[in-house]
Amino acid sequence: MKTIQWQKSYEIGVEDIDLQHHYFLNLINTLIEAITANEDLRYLEALVSELDAYAKFHFRSEERMMQHSAYPNYEVHKQHHFDLIQKLSVEQYKLTNPTSPEDTQAVIEFLTSWFLHHTTGEDKLFADYLNKH
Repeated sequence: MKTIQWQKSYEIGVEDIDLQHHYFLNLINTLIEAITANEDLRYLEALVSELDAYAKFHFRSEERMMQHSAYPNYEVHKQHHFDLIQKLSVEQYKLTNPTSPEDTQAVIEFLTSWFLHHTTGEDKLFADYLNKH
């Protein structure tokens, strides 16, 4: 599995959010490296737990900014965050209780897709709104 290199295109133009996204990507890459190195299951569990905690922190931070700026799509974006956290719980279980080697790959694909699509899609929409207001 290959790690994801940070690209300028991942930036949405809101410094706090961009810094958080950068850190989140670093966590995903640490997990990829740990899986590739066949690290101990407890270490993987700790990494996924950290990812989960950081995602919750990051989402709360974004949602606070959305509320403060009266972002009109706040409720929809907040629901996306909720759905992503729910899905992360499922993927966390798959990682710590794999039934096949594909389960581990599926977790990485989920995290990568989540990061790339949510960041450059949903979060970019909020950033565009924020930068206009």
